[in-house]
Amino acid sequence: MTIQPGKAHDEWSDLKAKQSKAGGKSVDGLFKLDLGPNLDKFDAACKASDRAKARQYASKIHSAVDKYRPIAAKLSLANEFKTTLADIEKYVADQLQDCLPKSAPAGLKYMKQGGDGLCAFYALYHLSNGGLTKDAFLKRASKFYVDKLHLDDDTAKELATDGNDPAVLGAFGLKRTNLGDKEAYVVADVGAGHFWTIRRVDDVWWRYDGLKGKPLVIGVTPKSVKDHVSGKELYA
Repeated sequence: MTIQPGKAHDEWSDLKAKQSKAGGKSVDGLFKLDLGPNLDKFDAACKASDRAKARQYASKIHSAVDKYRPIAAKLSLANEFKTTLADIEKYVADQLQDCLPKSAPAGLKYMKQGGDGLCAFYALYHLSNGGLTKDAFLKRASKFYVDKLHLDDDTAKELATDGNDPAVLGAFGLKRTNLGDKEAYVVADVGAGHFWTIRRVDDVWWRYDGLKGKPLVIGVTPKSVKDHVSGKELYA
C-alpha cells in the first residue's frame, strides 16, 4: 500500500479503529506514544520545507514504530499492523527525501560572480566561507605560475586572471580527491572551464556556484551528489 501525502495519520487511526471493532475493545491504550500526532507534525514540517523539524519528527516516528511492532504482533490484525507500520516508515523516508530547505544555510557566505573569468576564485571563496579575497587569490595564483612555470610576472598574472586552471588549486593547499567523508569540495568541470563548491550542511548537499545567483540544493541521497559530480574532478 502506498500512503498518500498527508494521509498517514488517517491510515493509522483507521487500522486502530478496525482492530478495536474486531477485538471488541479499544486498543488506544496499547499504543501510548503519539504516532498519529507526530505524523501530522511531520507532514506540516515537510509542507513548510522545514527539514530540521521534519527530521526530528521522523526520528520520533521511527522510535514509536520500533516499540509498536511487538505490541501489534499480538493482535488479531497483526499482519495488517505489520504492513501498515512498514508503510508508515517508507512514507516518512520518501517524504523526508523530498523535504528540502528553501533557504540557504545561515552563516555561510555567497558571492555572485561578476563579469570575470575567476571561477576558481569564487569556488575557493565559497570553500573558505569568505576567507579569501580576489586580490589575495590573484597574488597567490600569479606566484604559483612564476614558481612552477618560471613565467614572467605579466604572463603569470594573465594566467591567474583567466581563472580556469585546476592546477592552480594546488597553490591553495587543495589536492585532487574522490568523493568521501569531507563536508566540502571544489568541483572542476574541466571541459567547461568552470569551478564551484559543493558543501554538505547537516544532511543536505548544496551547490555554491557564483554563476547561479544563489546557493542551490543538490539533494540528500548519496546518488544525488554522485550524479552531480560524475565526470568532473574533485579537490579538497
